Amino acid sequence: MIGYLKDKYALLGKKKITRDLFYSYTAFILMGLSGLALNYLVVVSYGVSVLGVYNQIYAVYVITCQCAVGGIHHSVLRHTASYADDSINKDSILCSGLLLAVFTGGLAATFLFLCSDIVGSFVDSSVVGKGVAYASFGLFFYGLNKIFLAAFNGNRDMMLFAVGQATRFLCLIGCVLICVVFDVDQSLLGLTFPVSELLTLIVLCTIRLQEKITFPVYLRSWLKVHIVYCVKGYFSQMFQAINLRIDILMLGFFTNDYSVGIYSFAAVFVEGAQALLVVVRNNLNPILARALIKKDFQSLKNVIFKVHTIIYPLLLLCFIVFFFGYESVMSFVVTSDVAEKTKVLLFILLSGFWIYSGYAPFGSLLVNDGHPGTQSLLLLSCMFLNILLNSILINLWGTIGAALATSFSFVAYVLILIYFVKRTTGICLFPFGKWLDKSFDNE
Repeated sequence: MIGYLKDKYALLGKKKITRDLFYSYTAFILMGLSGLALNYLVVVSYGVSVLGVYNQIYAVYVITCQCAVGGIHHSVLRHTASYADDSINKDSILCSGLLLAVFTGGLAATFLFLCSDIVGSFVDSSVVGKGVAYASFGLFFYGLNKIFLAAFNGNRDMMLFAVGQATRFLCLIGCVLICVVFDVDQSLLGLTFPVSELLTLIVLCTIRLQEKITFPVYLRSWLKVHIVYCVKGYFSQMFQAINLRIDILMLGFFTNDYSVGIYSFAAVFVEGAQALLVVVRNNLNPILARALIKKDFQSLKNVIFKVHTIIYPLLLLCFIVFFFGYESVMSFVVTSDVAEKTKVLLFILLSGFWIYSGYAPFGSLLVNDGHPGTQSLLLLSCMFLNILLNSILINLWGTIGAALATSFSFVAYVLILIYFVKRTTGICLFPFGKWLDKSFDNE
């Protein structure tokens, strides 16, 4: 779906694209296996209820992570791609982004630490509150890691980007494994996040220091650019994270840790599929950013069509094979009762996710085209709908209701994304739709 662009952008070349995809999918495999191993370790060593506790801590951590970086990484990615051949500007973009991330990360970490007891009260679990307090220290390091990764992505250093992503997950699973071996108290599982983020930061800094770094001549100018971008798109990141984790938090509020554990065991497979789409999106982002800057709308039309024609049949086949073999495989990991319950949840979640999958790679298109404010409005609309659906359906049907609400939200996201992108840019994400005059049709 990406290779055909080689004629338009000779710089990328077929060999580089192949390597980039290899690096990205290798990292994806490691991340996916780490996610499954993490859930397996927790559920076997601590039980389903503690898995629910850990995933509630993780949900809160992921949401506040977006506050720690505040959309600065999108600015770094977009502008690094724009100045791909200008090392002086690229170093200024990176240094200014890191400087801002120190500030936003520190604020986010302090805020979450002070609010940890409130979080525990919200989900009626003091253990979750303690775990969130420990996890809060990771926010400072997360923001810095995200800026480094955005710079690698924007510069199309996909090997370094993949190494950074894989390192985070491997460090996390390593920390959980240590907790299991030494029988660490469940509340201390929250410490796995700051430790893994710090180790990742050390790796990324070591990698970056291998290259020549020029003095950030335009530091002040790029600080202003990042701040404006951050202000416009700050809430979009938080809304996106809430959308991805609202089902876990709402279940924690309305039900108990055991129900959250059952649900999260099914949801981890959907998260794995989402990670696959993130790989596609990360490889497309710098290419789309350059195509948008150059007004190369024919390439955009082609890539939309390619993504749909490849992703939909491929994922449908994978989901069918996986679903029918799920219960047999899971019976070796959990009890047959748990495997049967999670299979129903998985079917509901995958149904909505399949519709969403063809459009997920274009989730950052508005930001790439310089519309972070519109992106925030899009995600805010989805977030409110997601909260409303979960509030109603969880009260009616518990974990089944959460799965239905999340599945409906996937479909709603597609419809809202198509509307906002076409209204703002004229680009129609539906492969057979008509583009507006402001983009391509009048050329």
